[in-house]
Amino acid sequence: MDPVVALERLGGHASARQLLRLTTRRRLRKAVERGRLLQPARGRYMVPTAAEARIAGARLTAVVCLRSAAALHGWELKVQPTSPELMVRRGRKLTAEQRDGVVVRWANLAADQVRDGVTTPLRTVLDCARALPFDEALAIADSALRSGLVTREDLDGIDVRGAGAAAVRRVLVHADARAANPFESVLRALCIEAGLAVEPQAHRRDCARYNLLVVRGWRVLRFTWEQVMHDQAYVRWVLAEVVRPVGRPEAGHALAQSA
Repeated sequence: MDPVVALERLGGHASARQLLRLTTRRRLRKAVERGRLLQPARGRYMVPTAAEARIAGARLTAVVCLRSAAALHGWELKVQPTSPELMVRRGRKLTAEQRDGVVVRWANLAADQVRDGVTTPLRTVLDCARALPFDEALAIADSALRSGLVTREDLDGIDVRGAGAAAVRRVLVHADARAANPFESVLRALCIEAGLAVEPQAHRRDCARYNLLVVRGWRVLRFTWEQVMHDQAYVRWVLAEVVRPVGRPEAGHALAQSA
């Protein structure tokens, strides 16, 4: 697999060990040499979109925000932003030339909500929860918790108000560090939207877990990465059929599982 595609599948940040399950060492080295991937530390790789956002932010004296900020914090994303996402103070005017090639949002940030030209981790989670679709925002919040830059106590202590508050609260309530990657986070978001009560999967051997669940009356659903990320209509249809009670006998619980 192309190493850039492999890294994007892993959320934009990954270790060499993770990447070498999907690509070769030679391809990985060539991608770094050609600037298609960045190596911020030994054994760690990232897509260049985060670095591009920092350059664009410095050029416009703007703050890097949303998905671009999440990438700079080292978090895994469902999708990388196609253009740098920046924030400027309300009332500031930018020319069409300045706005070319970037996505700009207007907001007034407190001094403690910005660090080195990037929204702080907690502010980044809140902005993403307010502005992005639920599955993207949940993947970012899960990754923020996994990183340790945001804690469960941080999220529980937020008093959310204003436009989009309900969307933010939903992300904060469901954010869970146990999700291993954006794939699991996005699938969990789809399950939540379908009305299923779910939690990140426990770490067990797949065959043993599958057999145990079947013995205990669970219905096990398996979805591929391509289906969850690019064919959500199909995933939603399957989940809707699971929760639809009309004419269906009692069949125990259901588990959505990555394949």
